[in-house]
Order: sequence, then structure tokens, then C-alpha cells
Amino acid sequence: MEKKINIWIIDDNEVDNLVHSRILKLTKPTAQITNFDGAKSALQTIAEASVRPPDIIFLDLNMPIIDGWEFLAGMQKLAEYLANLPKVYLLTSSLDPRDVKRAEEIPLINNFIVKPLTQDKLKQLFQGKNTFVLS
Repeated sequence: MEKKINIWIIDDNEVDNLVHSRILKLTKPTAQITNFDGAKSALQTIAEASVRPPDIIFLDLNMPIIDGWEFLAGMQKLAEYLANLPKVYLLTSSLDPRDVKRAEEIPLINNFIVKPLTQDKLKQLFQGKNTFVLS
């Protein structure tokens, strides 16, 4: 039996959250998926330790109040308090090479995925393909 994984999607776009949740459910039907419409609430949830931390985070970069980069900085500060760090996949519409370069320099980030998330991209991730940028 496959372990039930806990996946968080952090994106201010409700439509993207809905679509990406459905695609994830098709690929990982047993996954527990939680959507956050902003990085601030997700960071607060992790900091409070009131829920099981995620195994995987799909993180948008461009969000109001706290963007994806600020979220990652907050996660790095909390890292010493977490038993297991989640795998973080950037899920963004950015095609800026500077964003890719910056992402490659942050150890918390596993992959840089250009929206939209598709079943094919998920299969590549979950099969351990070593391509950093999936577009």
C-alpha cells in the first residue's frame, strides 16, 4: 500500500489551485492535498506546528504580501525545528532565467516547474527524473 503523502499547493490563483489539485489527485489518488491562497498562511501553519508538515510543497513565486522567495527564506529559518524538510517544487509562470538560476542556488528547491502542472510533469517528478526545469 502506498504511503499517503501530504501535499501543499501555495498559490494566490484559485483557478490554478483547483486545476493543480485535480491533476495531483489523478496522479496520486491517496494524497492529502491542502491549498493555501498565500505564502503567509502556509508559513504560519508550519511555524505553529498545529498540523502534520507537508511531504511536498508546490510553490508559486509571484504572490502578494509574501512571495515565494520570502516563503523559502522563512522555511530556511524554520528548518532546524522540522524533523523532515518537505520537497519544494517551484510552480510558476516565470520563464526568467534569473529565477531559474536563483532557484538552483537554494537547497530547499527540488525542481522548477513552469505552469501549468500536467500529469506528464508529475510523472517525471515522481519517477525521479533529474531535469531541474520542467516546462
